[in-house]
Amino acid sequence: EKDFRFDPTAHTDLHFVPNSHGDYLWNNIKFHLQDQYETFATLSHFNLPGKYQFYLCPCPIRSVIWDKRFHVMVDPTRSAIFSIYTTSFNSADPVALIQAALYRHYGYAPPFVTEGMAGYLTMPAFGAKELANARKNLPLDSLLGTNYYLAAAPRVADNSAASFCKYLIDEYKVDRFMEWYRAADDLNARHTLRAVYGKTVSELEKEWLHYLDTISFTTRQFAQAAMQSETMFQYRQMARFREEQLRLSERRGDSLHVLSELGRACLFNGDYENAVKWQGKLVALDTVSDPGKMLTLATYRLMLGQYDSAYATLLRAEQLDSVNPVIAF
Repeated sequence: EKDFRFDPTAHTDLHFVPNSHGDYLWNNIKFHLQDQYETFATLSHFNLPGKYQFYLCPCPIRSVIWDKRFHVMVDPTRSAIFSIYTTSFNSADPVALIQAALYRHYGYAPPFVTEGMAGYLTMPAFGAKELANARKNLPLDSLLGTNYYLAAAPRVADNSAASFCKYLIDEYKVDRFMEWYRAADDLNARHTLRAVYGKTVSELEKEWLHYLDTISFTTRQFAQAAMQSETMFQYRQMARFREEQLRLSERRGDSLHVLSELGRACLFNGDYENAVKWQGKLVALDTVSDPGKMLTLATYRLMLGQYDSAYATLLRAEQLDSVNPVIAF
């Protein structure tokens, strides 16, 4: 820890190694952590004083016992969270911070319960709905067993837990969920679930799957999820959310904005072909010829190796803005 420095925020001290990615860009993650924590704290009535120590590690540290599923470590005894934060990888997820807060305020519960509740704000129903539609969801009765849950495909298990816990909280209210949280342990999660809700696991699973089958989402939800994915360097997921947002966009102006964001998402993901595709649609649909959008399209085409079409696009942009030094260059 002597190798770290820190900067304070409202609820955390963000620790980083000098001259690392965390040193220069800790602000990029700060607002995401703070926004998600404050929103969840209101829901869960967090009221204990003190801060959490959040470490932005430039690489896996040997002395830390990492959760290899998500490349984090939550230490509730010290209110500390260790994550990896580099130019190409980011595990500094607010879910880990919220999980630490749950342990601190309410004590231990099985990972299905704590990770599920901590993922309440991650729009988990979307991923769970896709899994259910593809018949790739895991049986709920098995997931309630800690050994099975920890050994299952991490994103599938985590998404299932978060969407099921969100369903219980929304449908039966948070106070009832907290009754289950306090009663559950690694051995009795199935029994206590039935005792608290008065229904069998299969009955609750049937309700949850029906909820997933009938739920719909808004453009605003997809936009927020895309921005969160960008913060976490999850660019493929970012593009997926933007595609869904585009599908639901009804106004022309909204569609043009989403097309621009889709191009960015594909660029970040190294998918230059689709970056050209979406930016090209934006330029074609825009009723006002914008040299800036053409410059972006030309840049994407250069990255794809389409030098002739990139040059032609730059010439069009130059006709519209002959004094722009970037276009001229």
